[in-house]
Amino acid sequence: MDWLFDHDNTKELVNLLALEADPTLLKQKSFKVFIEVLWSYYQPRILFKVFIPQLVYSAIFIYLSTYVFGSYFKDI
Repeated sequence: MDWLFDHDNTKELVNLLALEADPTLLKQKSFKVFIEVLWSYYQPRILFKVFIPQLVYSAIFIYLSTYVFGSYFKDI
């Protein structure tokens, strides 16, 4: 399965499956195994490059908005 993660092979394969695949193919066990392999490969990347930065951004946004608007609400 090393060929799958070289260059743009994953992207090309997923595009091919999206455009040409028969719906019965998507229900086969081999396809489910393929999805599990992709998920095990990309899950850590999704976690560290999307989810954790979003949490940090949200925490900073909440902190700053509380800091700015907290003093405003005290004055009301």
